[in-house]
Amino acid sequence: MKRIEEPILLIVFGASGDLAKRKLIPALYHLAYQNLLPRDFIVLGYARSKLSDEAFRESAKEGVLEFSSVGFDERLWNTFARSFL
Repeated sequence: MKRIEEPILLIVFGASGDLAKRKLIPALYHLAYQNLLPRDFIVLGYARSKLSDEAFRESAKEGVLEFSSVGFDERLWNTFARSFL
């Protein structure tokens, strides 16, 4: 597969919810693991629950650690997590 080169903004509605934690974020991590996301990729989380950027990243990391089908790479995670706002 070829990597998409254009900058992308993905808005996740319900970012603090179960669907995002179990399915959406781990699937995005899997794409990053396969080097299929552009360098200028941004995930903008929207939720009724107030979360700081850091709390959103921590919740996303928990989801990836628990539900990802690929191994967890701390270096990849640090790069990937910078995309979360």
